[in-house]
Amino acid sequence: MCSVQELVCCENGHYTTEKDSVNETYIVTKLTHSEEEEVCCSTNFNDHKNSDTSFESDKSLLSHSECYSFIDTLQALRKSNDELFITYINVNSIRHKIVEFEDIFYSKLVDVFAVAETKLCNDFSDNIFKRSGFRLYHKDYKHNEGGLMMYVNTDYPSRRMNDLESSVFESIAVEVISGKEKILLLSIYRNAKISVNSFIADIEKITEKALQKYSKIVYMGDFNINILCESADKHKLLDFCDSFDMENVINEPTCHMGESESLIDMIITNLGDYVKKSGALDNGISDMHRLIYVMIPGFSRELCKSKIVYRTYKNFNELDFCNEISQVIPENYTGSIDDFVMKFRQVCDKHAPVKTKYIKQMQVPYMNGELRRAIARKSMLRHKSVRCKSKENIEKSRKQRNLVTCLKRISMNKYFAEKCKNVNNNFWDIVKPFLSNKSTTNQQDDVLLLEGENIITDKKTVCNIFNDHFTGLYDVEVSSSDDSLEFFIDCLENINL
Repeated sequence: MCSVQELVCCENGHYTTEKDSVNETYIVTKLTHSEEEEVCCSTNFNDHKNSDTSFESDKSLLSHSECYSFIDTLQALRKSNDELFITYINVNSIRHKIVEFEDIFYSKLVDVFAVAETKLCNDFSDNIFKRSGFRLYHKDYKHNEGGLMMYVNTDYPSRRMNDLESSVFESIAVEVISGKEKILLLSIYRNAKISVNSFIADIEKITEKALQKYSKIVYMGDFNINILCESADKHKLLDFCDSFDMENVINEPTCHMGESESLIDMIITNLGDYVKKSGALDNGISDMHRLIYVMIPGFSRELCKSKIVYRTYKNFNELDFCNEISQVIPENYTGSIDDFVMKFRQVCDKHAPVKTKYIKQMQVPYMNGELRRAIARKSMLRHKSVRCKSKENIEKSRKQRNLVTCLKRISMNKYFAEKCKNVNNNFWDIVKPFLSNKSTTNQQDDVLLLEGENIITDKKTVCNIFNDHFTGLYDVEVSSSDDSLEFFIDCLENINL
């Protein structure tokens, strides 16, 4: 006897799992397209949110399920620190959506997070979009068109390569380093107004130049060339890939516009044989585009958690401390300095113990529970409208999207109203991050030193290099003769006052 346990939505479609009470096994059945639409439009997925039943799809992910959030999918993908997790999304204006990516930045779920069509201009402060633990690279275009951003995990040293960026199409080139491994990441957005011939010709020049220095290259972006349909543009792009032994690792639709689907967001790389996982995820944030990702093994990272070491004076008593110091170290103490330091430190550790605290990643100051829940519901309704394109689902998704935008504005207004009641109470400290690129509290600006072909991030190593350089700068043997003094006197005599 079997009973239906749960509906599961995987990348390959919807499935039902039935438990056989006799054999204690599960029977998995895939739904047809008509059954899928009927169930998807009528099922309340929140009822299954806490269920322990799961189904392993071909990729072992439940990435399109309404009962599993977009963040849960990324957490399931991120299983180790020995691979470079690269993601890309065409967000169609980031100014109102940056808060919806907070969990990605807060938990460092990805290593590279590239965003296209940010639709920003120079009027926006960088501090609005900088996130702790990530280095931000961006290229703004217009407030209603184009624009690129790329966030790179600070656990990986990185630097921008302006000489490998295009003057024909929008692009950001970044070099990422892990040990002796180097990889070039090129984020691309090709506006439909740019001809394919011009685009291909310029990207060929960039690739020829890049291959002289890098053996590992990843191009990711919105190419605005649908490779699901036969066309001359498609074959031009494929010919380019064949010429440089590169391939697109995304093989499923990435853009949903009405009833039509297309594959215009791609990740093209010469590491196709090494790619561990790749795909496209519904996210509920972008109006039409799915988030694409690729995981490249062999890029281990050292987790650099920000921490501070301090002494706690919670139970400190000055009188007890002084009494014990006088007993352990009398006034006529004649021991060695090392013994003195050891005894003094032992007493200090007893009365004011040393503690270590990790600094939490920063979130936007106006985030609250209501806004976070609204964002999660928006993601769920967006997934549902993509899977079941009914007017009712699309309308619910649209209303929830507008609600999130409204709540964000209300949260910001409330934040500024509460913090700025008293004009003299740190007014500029509150407003400055939203207006100016200068900030003393931002944790992004880590120390990077380019020494030859190596990027050094360890602060102690950087200090030692500078110390050796400047101490040896004037380390010149002084001649026993007075030639240097005579030369100095001659110079003074020749000066015309």
